[in-house]
Amino acid sequence: MMNQRPTQSLAGARFRGLLIIWGAQILSLVIFFALMQMISSTGHAEGSQPLLLALAATALVAFGLSFVMKSKLLAQAARERRPDLVTTAYIIAFALCEACALFGLLAHFTTGAREALYFFIPAALGFLLHFPRRRHFDDADANNGAGQGFKSTF
Repeated sequence: MMNQRPTQSLAGARFRGLLIIWGAQILSLVIFFALMQMISSTGHAEGSQPLLLALAATALVAFGLSFVMKSKLLAQAARERRPDLVTTAYIIAFALCEACALFGLLAHFTTGAREALYFFIPAALGFLLHFPRRRHFDDADANNGAGQGFKSTF
């Protein structure tokens, strides 16, 4: 029983660290949105519609990819009992969701289109849907040190 205490505190520390990163990512999303509102672009450029559509498609692919990558890495973490992969899964998902906002910022400054605001919707939705779950750490850490691979000298 004494061996499980440090493992649980390590999982708790990983979870708390991930919550801090999630909060920082939300804050960066708010800062990007405020930046876009404060700094006006040069105006709607002629012929910028294809660029806007390409950036929108790229943002939506990044949004979808965030869920695919996270689910694959979480499954691998549970299968291999590696809590570090849980952290990696969430960080990749956060980065891909933040990419949606960055593509919106890029669209705003390059095309000047007001539609660039809509890039923040999938970014915010992704952050809300990717809120860290403690159970993912528990699943990856299940039976750690007490399962089939545990060898005792007693």
